[in-house]
Amino acid sequence: MKSQDSVAYFVIITSTILILIFLINNIFNDGHTSSKPKKDTRTGADSNYVNTTQSYECLANETEPCEINGCNGTKECINGRWTHCKVISECIPGETEGCHYDQCRYGIRTCNDCGKWGPCRIT
Repeated sequence: MKSQDSVAYFVIITSTILILIFLINNIFNDGHTSSKPKKDTRTGADSNYVNTTQSYECLANETEPCEINGCNGTKECINGRWTHCKVISECIPGETEGCHYDQCRYGIRTCNDCGKWGPCRIT
């Protein structure tokens, strides 16, 4: 009888320890047990790839104005580094379209070299 009691106590204690380990793991990992990398909140980089001695140029989701050939653009921070400057075009340079000059007159506007519409002019 004593050996059967010892085995039963062993099973109960082992089961209790495993349940406690599972619960503690879920508490400290916010309920996540996957091994997916967490994001570095400063840079947006995966924490598995972040070099803690690395200096960062910028913080995650920051943007900064920039210029390419006299055209205004924007660069953004990804993984602690600035991307290349991007200029968003509204139109094809040299393209023209009709526009309202005022309440009574129409005009034409031309797309400039930066891909932005110029002012409406009466022709």
